[in-house]
Amino acid sequence: MRQRGRRSAAAEEVISVDGRSPPLQPPRYLNKAEKQVFAELAATRHFVPTDSGLLASLAQATVMARRAARDPANSAAWERAVKVQAMLSTKLRLTPQARTDPKTVGRRQDRFYPAPWEWPHENTRPKGGALD
Repeated sequence: MRQRGRRSAAAEEVISVDGRSPPLQPPRYLNKAEKQVFAELAATRHFVPTDSGLLASLAQATVMARRAARDPANSAAWERAVKVQAMLSTKLRLTPQARTDPKTVGRRQDRFYPAPWEWPHENTRPKGGALD
């Protein structure tokens, strides 16, 4: 049977079944365009509530860079905004270099010749390598 009347704040809180936290809400001081960028980034649910300040700054830098890109005379402002974007993206682990460990990247690279244990015969090895 449904509860009659107004629901309490505790009843309004819904616990996420999948264990993920709800997406972050944009701070009030952001304008409409910045809130839209913030919401797009926060929708990934990659962030925790303490990331909100950095994420808001990234949204502001993104909007600044987009506006400055429209005016060729404003290239210095665009360059500064893009530098801030890059720095904040790295700090928030949004760039590939911040998300991957250098050791695993090295392991994923293709080799130009087979490894020694992949050689077809015991006394055969590829010619032109470092050992020749």
